[in-house]
Amino acid sequence: MNFAVIVSLMPTVKNWKDVRILSFDLQTVEFAYYQDYAVSVTSVEGNYKLSFFRCSLPSSSQPEDAKTSPAYGSSMDIDGPSLPPSQSQGMSQPPPPPSQTTPSQSQSSQTQTNQAGTKNDPTRRNAHEDIAHFAQELLKDERLGPSVFEMVGFLRSTVGVVEILDSIEERVDFSPGVPGKDGAKGSSVQFDVLVKAAGWWRIQYSAMPTLKGGSKHGLDIRILGGKVMIVDGSVNLHAGKDLPKSREGGALVAIPKMPELVKAALEEAKDLPGDGDGIVAVNYGDAVICGSRGAPKIVGRLHEKILEVL
Repeated sequence: MNFAVIVSLMPTVKNWKDVRILSFDLQTVEFAYYQDYAVSVTSVEGNYKLSFFRCSLPSSSQPEDAKTSPAYGSSMDIDGPSLPPSQSQGMSQPPPPPSQTTPSQSQSSQTQTNQAGTKNDPTRRNAHEDIAHFAQELLKDERLGPSVFEMVGFLRSTVGVVEILDSIEERVDFSPGVPGKDGAKGSSVQFDVLVKAAGWWRIQYSAMPTLKGGSKHGLDIRILGGKVMIVDGSVNLHAGKDLPKSREGGALVAIPKMPELVKAALEEAKDLPGDGDGIVAVNYGDAVICGSRGAPKIVGRLHEKILEVL
């Protein structure tokens, strides 16, 4: 089934009204999957290459306010199961979006472009580019329809997570005792954001070698069953208990006072702006399970508290 056809069905099938095709030809489809978050998908012999970017919004859309950004917990209709079989057959060309030419005209020009909101905006980063390699592995040629819906649902549900992690990286300050960009006291702990897999990120903290023996800690953010788990990276999810506290071989050390930090972060996150998603955050001591809209606020507050104790 044609990739562009599948994308063109999403506003109707899933009520994802902001999903829109920007351009397509026989090999590449560019489309916005959430507001101005966009991706270019190129197919080469059954393999797919993804390139993420930010596009301009259609003239009919209002500019996105900072407080409605997914990183602040705004509403996102994110569920994205399989394409209904009744709509996945008998279609070879996508219905033309507004202000576009017809499919026959498209074939003669080889490229079809949406006149409303296609310009690549290089001044703003699409943080999903860090997971491009993992996201493209979600696409399966033998079940293209369902896998495209699943990939777009995954991308929409993680916009808030990648935004908050991107903003955390922007505030990095490695100088002990020196005010950071936001005026806060600097930390003696270095940290970095790592992408472990599709739906799995880790903020890895490393104490200066001369402090605390150079121990390493981690805060994992994982997408599990449509919810978000925020958990101490030293916890073995399979064994249900901590990994050995050895500092050899790169093993992570448990974050000090993690249950207390989680409780405090949850209390403070309640007072931050943003919509709820109907999923109550559950405190498991070393972990929190919450919805995708609440996750960015909790991650941000918990990260700040971890820096304070380390």
